[in-house]
Amino acid sequence: MNDFSDKPFHTIVTHDGVFHADDVLACVIAVIYARVHPKAAALNPRIVRTRDIDVIAGGDGVVVIDVGMGELDHHQPGGNGFRGGDTVPYAAAGLAWRKFGNDLIRWLGVPAGSTAENPAEVLRAMFDIIDKDIRMVDARDNGATAVVRSADGKTLGSALDLSTLVVAFNTQGGEKGFTMAFEFMSMWFMSRVRLAFEEARDYEIVKTLDTTLEVIVLPRFLRGLHKLPRHSAAAKLVIHPGPSNTDGDVYGEWVVATVSDNRVPRVAYPPYLRGRDGGVVDTPVGKVNLVFAHANGWTGAAASKLDAELLAQAILHG
Repeated sequence: MNDFSDKPFHTIVTHDGVFHADDVLACVIAVIYARVHPKAAALNPRIVRTRDIDVIAGGDGVVVIDVGMGELDHHQPGGNGFRGGDTVPYAAAGLAWRKFGNDLIRWLGVPAGSTAENPAEVLRAMFDIIDKDIRMVDARDNGATAVVRSADGKTLGSALDLSTLVVAFNTQGGEKGFTMAFEFMSMWFMSRVRLAFEEARDYEIVKTLDTTLEVIVLPRFLRGLHKLPRHSAAAKLVIHPGPSNTDGDVYGEWVVATVSDNRVPRVAYPPYLRGRDGGVVDTPVGKVNLVFAHANGWTGAAASKLDAELLAQAILHG
């Protein structure tokens, strides 16, 4: 078992032929780990795809991924273990994340100018958030399916998940396809790191919200809002500035979103509001200048903060 925390690697070896999301993502994780390594001076390791046993044997400054039955492979008899307390076996992505993830996140750090009050807690949460996505990649590589079903249980098809997208690049052929898949996965991963940071940072704020209120008004959208039900049994609606209202202008668009438990809203938009596309609407609490209301009744927006607060009261009124 090689420890690269003091001396980074310069070469990544993985198998040639058909690639999957787990080996591509594992290579992405390894490359970014090397690039941000404090002793690597922006090293950009090369990736060698082969099944030559002499190359796969590795060596000094070489990390071997998804082949060779070593630390970062899962094709040996019996696999390469399960996640702690989990039923999902490790694939290459999870093994690479287990080995490199904590250091990678720590070295990347929180973005410059961050307002995070507890950076260490945010970094720990970032690791866990990204790990959940990587867990799904591992599960798919080990045979789990991503299936979309109708309300009556009929299979409609496979969900367009990360693993499905990456496999499609095999149609481009050989190294060209792998390069395209690697570039795609690299962009996704770094975007996911940024999103994980925002979610972890904002969740620290979510944990401080008043848990006694039915309607919570925020100065901006928080990425960690989906975790609000863990902290508040009372919250039913959240009001925050809309995407076009970046300054939080009281006369700009404001969103009114429902709080859900396991995707079931605690309160839903009444039928007379659902599916509307703007205009002034008469409600039991007064006229509301509506921007839109989703047909499913879980979110909508009003033309001002005051309208949003009235809309929330109309929703609670039913």
